[in-house]
Amino acid sequence: MYRLTPLSLLLVCLFCAHCGFLPTAEEGAGADNNVDAGAAAHVGPTRVDAMQVLAYAMDDALTTLYNQNMVGRGSGFYTLTPNCPLQGTAEIRGNLTLSPVAGGTSFAPDLYFYMAACGFTTPYGNIVFTTPAPAYEGPGGQTLDGNLKQALHFYGSWVNDGAGQQTSASVTKSGTADVSGTIQVDGQPYDVSQETECAFSLVFEQNSSGHAFTGVACGIGLVTD
Repeated sequence: MYRLTPLSLLLVCLFCAHCGFLPTAEEGAGADNNVDAGAAAHVGPTRVDAMQVLAYAMDDALTTLYNQNMVGRGSGFYTLTPNCPLQGTAEIRGNLTLSPVAGGTSFAPDLYFYMAACGFTTPYGNIVFTTPAPAYEGPGGQTLDGNLKQALHFYGSWVNDGAGQQTSASVTKSGTADVSGTIQVDGQPYDVSQETECAFSLVFEQNSSGHAFTGVACGIGLVTD
């Protein structure tokens, strides 16, 4: 039986290193350095990931604006100019329709939001909306000060039962706005201030089978489960 002697083992190792089967000392050191460098590298959130979070922040903010100013009101046409929760002002114009339905009350808003550095604190970070002035008359027409501005459209319907619990919904929030602020993406801060003229359409739907949140945020489609 052939046995490897220390000398033959050394020759085999040298041959393998020469042919590439075993790393040389230089290659081994390089590999270690590459691993260390890779482990130390910091990779921030991607824009695609950030837009998923921004969508929830925007939805939370616009829902807050509605809840703080429209809850408790009856059917009618409204023009309101509230202060925003964090900073700035907004203008709310449009219709709210309440109707009795089987099992509760239907709420159907058809509202336009105009924003002037309108800021919100959300569970995802602080964001600020400004609706830019277009070169044409957009949805909602002129604001109270006579300036033409693009509006964010809040529309759809939902049903609340007798206890005030929402049982079904189909609500869309859409439009174009300059967005700024900082959100948290996987525990890391992400500056959204570069998202000027962010076109979005956020759709929340709820029925007896569950709920879904879909749409587009600043041109990026939302990833749904």
